[in-house]
Amino acid sequence: MPEKLTQALVRRAMEDHTPGTQLYDSEVAGLRLVVGKTSCSFKHVGRVNDGTGRYISIIVGRADEMSLTNARSRSVELRQALARGEDPRTPKSKMPTLEEVLCRYEETRRNDLQPATLRSYRDHLKPVWKHLAKLPMDKMDRDTVRRLHERVTKKNGPSAANHVARVLKLLHNDAARTLDLPPN
Repeated sequence: MPEKLTQALVRRAMEDHTPGTQLYDSEVAGLRLVVGKTSCSFKHVGRVNDGTGRYISIIVGRADEMSLTNARSRSVELRQALARGEDPRTPKSKMPTLEEVLCRYEETRRNDLQPATLRSYRDHLKPVWKHLAKLPMDKMDRDTVRRLHERVTKKNGPSAANHVARVLKLLHNDAARTLDLPPN
């Protein structure tokens, strides 16, 4: 249950609570004070908005080195980064998104594929485009594709879902020729 964290409560947390206790802040969603054996730390827990739906936990700072006000402002920054689909724990990479890979594929294959074929690839991806267009290629894993396949099967049928999976496989294989991607 969230409670109003105060600087005095943060200072007394080691004395009043057992190690392992988490105190949730009522002002900033996702901010927690975690009581340890020797110190307390501020932690932000939130969901990355990158289509995977995964939750992550980020240490904001130690309570004896950082004020509650600074922890709250840093937690708000982290929450905004997560909402943009960024994972603050990983360094910025130049991994292209699905949209960039599709554009590059269309440019390089324009001479040896019919325009109708290239159009059909985009058409097949329409059911999942808003979920995947900005997703970096290294974040597209089996679980993500499986969930998308299930969702498209329910909404558009198994044939459409299989077409989506084939086009994603084609783009992944094309990108894997030049990028260091996990196995398809």
